[in-house]
Amino acid sequence: MTDSPSPATSSKPDAGRAWGAITARIKRGDATSLEVYYEQFFDLMFVEARRLTTGDEAQCLDLVQDGMLKAMRHMKQLNTFGEVEAWTRVVIRSVALDFLRRRVREQRRNQNYVNNAEHHKVASSHVEDEARLHWVEEQLKHEPAQLKSILAYRYRFGWTLRAIGERMGMKPGAVDGQIRRALDRLRSAAKEQLADED
Repeated sequence: MTDSPSPATSSKPDAGRAWGAITARIKRGDATSLEVYYEQFFDLMFVEARRLTTGDEAQCLDLVQDGMLKAMRHMKQLNTFGEVEAWTRVVIRSVALDFLRRRVREQRRNQNYVNNAEHHKVASSHVEDEARLHWVEEQLKHEPAQLKSILAYRYRFGWTLRAIGERMGMKPGAVDGQIRRALDRLRSAAKEQLADED
């Protein structure tokens, strides 16, 4: 297992290296010069990636690799260690910010998916309820007006059997009997419809 870089925030400059020549060779695709750059600035990139994203080691190593590829493709002519270090910080910060933006977009997409799924579920349930209500209304179309009123008082307005009886001039038991017989007819009609659909 590779040891994690130390939590230093700056790379130690190598005074014996001519960074102007190194960066020029990296621009031309020189692999040896890129390796020099990699070894010098790996720790800096890793620490910046972890600081900016609070990601785990594996994620930060991926960001460092992305940063190194970006540095290789877009290397500028830089003449001092300080210039190269400052530019490297810009590169890894750009990579880290791109990662954070992607993560936010992914979280939003996931949340939108959950919200849309929930909305579809609620909408579907509403449509099903409307269909059931329409079916019940069709079944009751030819029932006596008194029974329709009893069912409305009971299930639409939540009245008690006693309150319905007082309103309709009936005993609570008689109200209950009418409701039960109506429900039995609806159940029978529903079973017949399901049998026909099968």
